[in-house]
Amino acid sequence: MFKKIIILSLVLAALVAHAEETVTGEIRLDEEMISTSGFESTVGEQVKNVTVITKDDIAKEGYKTLEDVLRNAPGVTFVNSGSGPSIDIRGQGDKAVSKVKVLVDGVAMNVLDTSHGTTPLNTVAISNIERIEIIPGGGAVLYGSGTVGGVVNIITKKPTETGGVISGQYGSFEDKNAGINAGFKVSDKLYFSFDYTGRDANGYRDKDELKSDYWAGSLRYDITDNQSLTFRTSRYTEDGTSTSGLTKKQLDDDRRQAGSTVTDYDLTKTEFVLDYRIQALKNLTIDATAYYQKTDEESNTDYGAFQQYGLFKDEKTGFNLKGKYDYSRGELIVGYNFLKNEMERDSKGFVSAYNDLSKTTNSLYVLEKHNILDNLQIIAGFREEWAGYDIDRTSGSTKISDTRSESNSAWELALNYLYRDTGNTYIRYEHGFVSPSPTQLTNKNVFGYYLNDLKSETYDTFEIGMKDVVLGSYISLTAFYTKTNDEIFQNVSSGGHAGMTWEFENLDKTERKGAEAFSEQYFGPLTINESIAYINTEVTEGNRKGQQIPYVPNVKATVGLSYEIIKNLDANINFSYYRSAKDSYGNSIEPYSTTDLAIKYDFDNGFGVIAGVNNIFGEKYNVYQNGNSYIPAEKANYYVGAKYEF
Repeated sequence: MFKKIIILSLVLAALVAHAEETVTGEIRLDEEMISTSGFESTVGEQVKNVTVITKDDIAKEGYKTLEDVLRNAPGVTFVNSGSGPSIDIRGQGDKAVSKVKVLVDGVAMNVLDTSHGTTPLNTVAISNIERIEIIPGGGAVLYGSGTVGGVVNIITKKPTETGGVISGQYGSFEDKNAGINAGFKVSDKLYFSFDYTGRDANGYRDKDELKSDYWAGSLRYDITDNQSLTFRTSRYTEDGTSTSGLTKKQLDDDRRQAGSTVTDYDLTKTEFVLDYRIQALKNLTIDATAYYQKTDEESNTDYGAFQQYGLFKDEKTGFNLKGKYDYSRGELIVGYNFLKNEMERDSKGFVSAYNDLSKTTNSLYVLEKHNILDNLQIIAGFREEWAGYDIDRTSGSTKISDTRSESNSAWELALNYLYRDTGNTYIRYEHGFVSPSPTQLTNKNVFGYYLNDLKSETYDTFEIGMKDVVLGSYISLTAFYTKTNDEIFQNVSSGGHAGMTWEFENLDKTERKGAEAFSEQYFGPLTINESIAYINTEVTEGNRKGQQIPYVPNVKATVGLSYEIIKNLDANINFSYYRSAKDSYGNSIEPYSTTDLAIKYDFDNGFGVIAGVNNIFGEKYNVYQNGNSYIPAEKANYYVGAKYEF
């Protein structure tokens, strides 16, 4: 690690020596628009320390997937359950899939099946992303259950003037992708956009491969100057093979070999969104969104002696209504959310089971920002959420059915002091909740499924922070403490694939406390950013007292450099360090670091080329570890690409 830091420092010093200082830190506060409430505002107006990744930031690197984009983001880690990656923020560990909400244009991507499912991140093509907003620490008033870690809000490109980009890329392991993103002005009131991305790749390991296609279209009609109607649709398909983890001996012998089982799978995700927005009055904006989303995955796993078939379906039908009223001393946001989320799981083979589960929620919320003084603001909000469950599960000859309902409340209170034009400091309190998924309301013993009396998690978060521009550099600092009651925990007893049993239980009390820092400096053609996130997690009461939350590195640090060598020629370096963590067995996960390098040149005629190396030092680490099972990450890998903007 120290060798890498020394090399990066030398590169940084050499670049700084040839750069002129300039004051541009205000860009972070004023020009990056975010929509944490569904209505746009600036970073400087937020009572949170947010990270915004723009389409220009994405274009500087040879990213292939949304996962690639987020890996170097401040404070973001990934948890892999063995079925795929989930975003983690502020130490949620292996339950991050239900505690960090991922939104695409305000519609959640998180699946209902928290026991087997992962958030299907890569079903959004990065060519169709306008910006990504990472909002750490809560958001229960605006977004409801499952935001204790934070919110990742992905904003797709909107239909605008005629133009677009055609791109292609080739990389290690015969990784090929190509696509087109284009917008068209059909008339003064009608706009259309289209996006396609195709990918064909062999994996780092034997038996790993995928083919995918992403299609998206958007149509916006400006009914009047004050109202618009937008329709968006997308479809993602992926078919491929994956293989199981390796033992430690297999890992040491050959990291790229296949595991003992191979799975063939087909994934399809389809979405339709209709959004209506009206400026009803000069100071009143109303937005209504209706959506339908369906994710299907079929798989066949070869265990040698037998085949196992699996079917996973996740279906969402929802409606969001919100309004913002601006008045002389502040603003008032009022909203209603409806979501019916259904899931189906069917297993056939050596193990046979069928699940038909649903969760329906209705929510009302209100959030007010009031300027007590010209430079002192109070923020207060409340949410009430009602959830209804339908449960039908069959395992062998055992069948259970149940319906139940529950309600939860969330509230927040914050003070925001603007001590100068570029600087603010705030203190914030949030009480939120994580309501169970339907799968968590049942346990399984050797005889089959049976119902439990699991309660919702509740948490209290206290946060203090500041952001400012000092000597041209953007700085943000945050300290937080989260206390959780009744955190949901799954206690698994493995008796082989057929004999696996589990019990969901509520832990007594858990704590997460930490600090986050981010800074960015501007020296003419050179931009440097640094971040560090520290977190300590611990069960503080009960029979698991003193244990850490698994899969949470207590430190993540990043350094990024972007340098314009000459006009149109840019070099980018990203360094990320992860400190050690624990797996679910209490075994240590070794610390590791990665360094990525990209060089990009844009010609004046619209053409551009890019080349890069990820994990340039060939660091050996694993994307998954649990007991004696490991899934290795890629060592050094390269890519080259080209694009044409029109």
